[in-house]
Amino acid sequence: ETSYYESFIAFKGLLFAKIAFPMSIITLLLAQMTIEALLSSASSITSLYFGWSGGAKCGLLLGLVYGLTLPINTSLASDRLYTERSILKYALEMARLGFVVLLNYQSLASFFMSLVHGFKHEKDGRASASFVHTYDSWVGPAKYVMGNGIVFVSVSSLLSVTLTLMSKVAPGELRKYSTDCAFIVVLVSSCGRLLADMMLFAFDSVPQNETMNSMCFLMIAAYSIAVFFVRKHYFFLL
Repeated sequence: ETSYYESFIAFKGLLFAKIAFPMSIITLLLAQMTIEALLSSASSITSLYFGWSGGAKCGLLLGLVYGLTLPINTSLASDRLYTERSILKYALEMARLGFVVLLNYQSLASFFMSLVHGFKHEKDGRASASFVHTYDSWVGPAKYVMGNGIVFVSVSSLLSVTLTLMSKVAPGELRKYSTDCAFIVVLVSSCGRLLADMMLFAFDSVPQNETMNSMCFLMIAAYSIAVFFVRKHYFFLL
């Protein structure tokens, strides 16, 4: 049996044997990052914006949303209407749409207004007004629940389809080494969760504590890049 070092050296050579394989790995990483980011940020975001400090409401929301995992996977397994390729493209686009829904537009408006007032106050020699943490007024909780649902359903579909496609596009020679598909999935999933936690930790130091919009803008950019490559290149490289 080959050692992990030998497997790693062989894996580096096989990684780009089919370009669709590393793209599947990146898609898996993005999906795991998204799920971890939503799960880890839910408590702080709902506490900051909605005053759900007890944890019961946030726990109920997460339970309802993540309870959709089994129905989604069952539906995908029995579905014959859509191909894996179309599900992958639609899932990426819908996840991006979900983050657009999750954006805190009231906070963005307040931010731009504070910039304008800040410039005026600097001219007058006064300090700028303090920033108020709000989330799209009374529609905020419903909007947050809806956005979370859209993103989670999309990413759950994306995760299932990516794992299926990865098994098809992975080089057959990987089975001979310790770094086979199962090992890669576990490693990439762990890295995705770690990157999401690091991202949230970094966003905690953002001025005005705007974790929500910082996360949403970054994920919108990431999913836009993924949509571009999947549309233009992925399926031509299978």
